[in-house]
Amino acid sequence: MRADSERRGVDLGIIFGFIALESLIVLAILQGGPLLIFVDPITIYLVSGVVFMGTVAAFPVQRLRDCLDLDLFREGCPVEAPLEKAEVFDRMADLAVFTGVVCPLIGLVMMMGNLSDPVVMGPAFAVCLLSLLYGVIFGELVLRGLATRCRTAAESSMLFRSESE
Repeated sequence: MRADSERRGVDLGIIFGFIALESLIVLAILQGGPLLIFVDPITIYLVSGVVFMGTVAAFPVQRLRDCLDLDLFREGCPVEAPLEKAEVFDRMADLAVFTGVVCPLIGLVMMMGNLSDPVVMGPAFAVCLLSLLYGVIFGELVLRGLATRCRTAAESSMLFRSESE
């Protein structure tokens, strides 16, 4: 049986990690100019849309609903539950990185079609790089981090249960 403070520690760890991660990225961005240069709603929709739709296509809806519950140390929670969540988050991370790699290729093809108009090339190239940035940050730092957290919870749960037997 886990103590309430340990259960809250998981949630606080996730929250603290994301805040620290976002703060470091924002500070790095602000060193080179205004933050709004790095915000492109269409690219955000594209990356998140591919991740969402690819995940919905890969897993049953009930399993996706179960992933929204990040209380990984809940009493009575089977050891397999965090591992199943980790599998979903790993797939989402793979899709985010895939999108981050494919979108720049699409953007480069579009740029090559507009070589005669240099005004169009700058924004198109920025979208290419932003999709790569969004895909890698969202996939590797956020989603892969959640998958690792789930696997760690499963390992900890297995260790705890083997010690209590």
